[in-house]
Amino acid sequence: MPLFIIVFGTRWHFRPRKGGFRGYLTCQTCQGPEFFVEKDAFKAFTIYWWAAFRTEDGGTLVECSRCGGRFCVPPELETAAPLVGVPLVEGA
Repeated sequence: MPLFIIVFGTRWHFRPRKGGFRGYLTCQTCQGPEFFVEKDAFKAFTIYWWAAFRTEDGGTLVECSRCGGRFCVPPELETAAPLVGVPLVEGA
């Protein structure tokens, strides 16, 4: 009798947002100007670590390309339209 193991569960996924912010901000962890990318966060049911379908929406966030830290979208970016070429934000 063959034995099968099926690995499943849920986990958070972070995908770059189409048309989202890509630029330099001051990272709270690195303490310096770093490149950030705006991403959509969502929780998904996974089978063998591949997302099968979304189960929860986590909103948007920005991720530091150096340390991988994820932070809420700064208020300066929420009001900016469109989100391209936003100048460096000092302090946080």
